[in-house]
Amino acid sequence: MVRAGVVSHPSQWAICGYNEIQRPKERYGIIDFPCLMNLLNINGFENLKESHYNWVAEGLKQNDHQHIVKWTESLGVGSKSFLETVKEELGYRARGRNVLEDKA
Repeated sequence: MVRAGVVSHPSQWAICGYNEIQRPKERYGIIDFPCLMNLLNINGFENLKESHYNWVAEGLKQNDHQHIVKWTESLGVGSKSFLETVKEELGYRARGRNVLEDKA
């Protein structure tokens, strides 16, 4: 929504990945944090939060609002089993979506 000009900072959009990382839900979270930290080679959730905060701040400072399909059009990011569970729980809302693995 930053890219669209609706908000100036992702924290201002209630339902987004930024808030999911910076203020994670106690239940029904959509991010597989252990998998994400493993993929990013980050030890510990607090280190993830700090790194993420800094990446977003730097991106906003550089006005780098590029559209990256794998992040903006995905139902979720995580292990295959996590994503299959998310898809199953979404039911008809995930119709036509496939669980894909991206090693990049």
